[in-house]
Amino acid sequence: MSFFDKPPIKVKGIIGDAYEIRSAVVHGSKLKEESRQPILEDVIEYLQLSIITFLEMNEEKSKSDFLSLIDHSLLEKKAHEKLKELKEGCTTWNFLEKARRKRKRE
Repeated sequence: MSFFDKPPIKVKGIIGDAYEIRSAVVHGSKLKEESRQPILEDVIEYLQLSIITFLEMNEEKSKSDFLSLIDHSLLEKKAHEKLKELKEGCTTWNFLEKARRKRKRE
């Protein structure tokens, strides 16, 4: 998510919280609305970014090549730059990001 200017540590924490909520529900617990509301918008945004990016990048790379590139991008600069380059070519993501920034300004 750092490619999308999202703080990775914060994202990891929110996704962890969402997973705990998911686990509780799957195992039969009932949750109050207020326990999931604070992270709901963030989780939806992360899902949208991930799905859109994967679908657009999948046009250029197979799933296994794409996942390999993600793994390698953590270890080598060349792979990191390639992943960044692919993300910049995601027209849908760029359109959504511009719209999101515009809404924040309004």
